[in-house]
Amino acid sequence: MRAWIELPPEWGWGPGQLLKGKLTRKGYHVEEHRGVGRVVLSVRTAPGRTRGTPPGPSPWFREPLLERALPDSLLADTVIDVDAAAEVELRDGSWVRARVGAEWRDRQGRWCVHLNWHASTEIGGRRDVFVYDPEHIRKA
Repeated sequence: MRAWIELPPEWGWGPGQLLKGKLTRKGYHVEEHRGVGRVVLSVRTAPGRTRGTPPGPSPWFREPLLERALPDSLLADTVIDVDAAAEVELRDGSWVRARVGAEWRDRQGRWCVHLNWHASTEIGGRRDVFVYDPEHIRKA
């Protein structure tokens, strides 16, 4: 069994950690995934309690192999609206199609991109902001 719990942004750090601790003590395996303005908990039964076939790889491996950009460091006056197709390398080594929504510079002078991608049919569409790295993102 696997479930995804998206925590409300106004919850903050404490209630999310409390929920994570309670689930862990009950015997569940909990992974925390932080994105821009959201926290998602991936909850599945502990290895000794699973029934049937074991679950597949963690969704973390279906994330792009790019460094996340900090939303506070993005400079609003450097935004370039883009609507382009791209391919992004995921952490498991596979490549997946993505859409680049915008590009801009951060306070360190690096180019950042807003990506929309589908990691798999079970996870659905995802979007986040990453630092541009030509080794892991290419034109489709």
